[in-house]
Amino acid sequence: MLKKLARGFDALNEPKYDPDLCSCPRAFFIQDKRLMNSDETVFYLSANHTDQLTETEEGRAIARQFAHRALSFLEESRSAHGANPAIYLEEAMILWEKAKDPGAAADRFEKALKTGNAPYFAYRVYAQLLVEMGRKRDALDLLRAHYRELPDNSVEAMKPVVAERIRTLANELEE
Repeated sequence: MLKKLARGFDALNEPKYDPDLCSCPRAFFIQDKRLMNSDETVFYLSANHTDQLTETEEGRAIARQFAHRALSFLEESRSAHGANPAIYLEEAMILWEKAKDPGAAADRFEKALKTGNAPYFAYRVYAQLLVEMGRKRDALDLLRAHYRELPDNSVEAMKPVVAERIRTLANELEE
């Protein structure tokens, strides 16, 4: 079935809209400055076949292609949004979750943090990526430095959660 679904998909070009396979037009949806690149992939394949995006090599190739299209879209948006950390964070998550490129994702997290106005959650998510990459020491150092900067009375900062992650990593590293 996936080969039939992918017949309108040329990995070297844009996917082609095929009304026989999908009743939804190709489109990116941007809401609150966030690109939901998975929506376009789901529209392309239809909701009944999204499991094949992870279970088959053809599906993974389609997901990667849409991820790269989303990344191109975000790269073009930089001219209008400058060094907005939200763009770097979106790129990081697409690279990590869809393109399966944790090294490039880590680079985007670093760029987001260097803007100086990245949201608190970016540090926690980046630390998780570092752990998954086997870089627990870097994750611990990042969270410790971040913890010192967190306000005590902010729900968004989630200071107790950061403290617990620091304790967990320190225990795992036997500190």
